[in-house]
Amino acid sequence: KGEILSSAPVTTTDFCKLLLGQVEGVEQVWIEPVTAKSGSKICKGIFKVLVQPDENITANNNYDQLEADVRRCLMRYRNLGETYEEIIILRPLNIAIKSAILVDDKQPVKETLAYICNTIEQTIHPPVRFLSEAELLAMNKTTGEIYSGPLLSGGFIPDEDLKPRRIQVDPAELTKAISSLDGVLQVKYLYLSTDEKNFGNKPVQVPAGYFPAVDISNSTNDISIISDQVEHHSQDALFWNVFERIKEVRKRHYTGQQGAMADTSLQGVYRDLGR
Repeated sequence: KGEILSSAPVTTTDFCKLLLGQVEGVEQVWIEPVTAKSGSKICKGIFKVLVQPDENITANNNYDQLEADVRRCLMRYRNLGETYEEIIILRPLNIAIKSAILVDDKQPVKETLAYICNTIEQTIHPPVRFLSEAELLAMNKTTGEIYSGPLLSGGFIPDEDLKPRRIQVDPAELTKAISSLDGVLQVKYLYLSTDEKNFGNKPVQVPAGYFPAVDISNSTNDISIISDQVEHHSQDALFWNVFERIKEVRKRHYTGQQGAMADTSLQGVYRDLGR
């Protein structure tokens, strides 16, 4: 099926999936048409690429190498009459959080705090999932939809995971996401800051060339849990164990697509031709 139904990348969605599947260090990517200087007309066939790097790239400052890898991949597969004028590797806009959250006293505090912190990360920059054929079939995807576009070695990327680029972070959105968790009774307040000093409850605008990021381990964050009138702040070994486990479950990459495919082959029945 992979040889018959899949194709070379054609659409911008195909190229986004190609970069996510083939270039190490790409966390998310957006391909946008370039507009004329007047701003009123799109330059047909000319695109700019905005890449959100993963944690390893930002930690080691390997932006130039990532840009070169992205350009090499795009030039290898680009369509006739199309080119990529600009490849922008976005830098992280670190956002600090102060919040107090009231939870049910029957809930384990450290585990609940881990789920809350993970939800904050997932809301600000949701990861792209690599799913198996069996999982997508269970999601009512057709075989044609699953195999549309390039065949990736790590799994299939659902179209809904390619979300629009975030240009602001709204405390109200984070509050809503946290409030939906089991055991959370009330988000008493939630404030954001980009300078680690001035916190407020207004949306934070993401400037051009950046993507929003939150580092839960940063001591500037103050996410407190109030349970049975007692306030908890600590992030001990138990918290980090649960936090990392949730993170890996929600953001996993298959090492090989073929092993994760559903077995839909027909089973034969032996017939003794001599009889």
